Amino acid sequence: MESPYANSYAEYLKEALRQDLEEAHLLNPNSTIEISGMLIHNEVNIAGFSKGHASVEARFVVKRGGQVSFDKVKTVTDEWESSFAGAVAIPKAQQSYPLVVQKLLTSLYSDLDFIVALKKD
Repeated sequence: MESPYANSYAEYLKEALRQDLEEAHLLNPNSTIEISGMLIHNEVNIAGFSKGHASVEARFVVKRGGQVSFDKVKTVTDEWESSFAGAVAIPKAQQSYPLVVQKLLTSLYSDLDFIVALKKD
């Protein structure tokens, strides 16, 4: 599997976050709020006989006017039905990975500390 964003899963995560914020009309290039992150762990395993799984871990930082107001590591894992056959396992992993990333971002968006960091005056 390859990321469609500069062959980088960190860029994939960045683009997923940017798209979510843009779709929610929360992306403002003039804002003093900066959200950054670092992909710590990214694993997709399709070697199982009937299951595939993925684990993604990232550190997210929110700064307002240069001051850190949020800094946490988020981790998610997921499992899906798969097959030992690569012709089945690879497409299943390609379909499942975006859902794992969305679970990671949902974990971020539902974090009360993240919400508070964005709402501070």
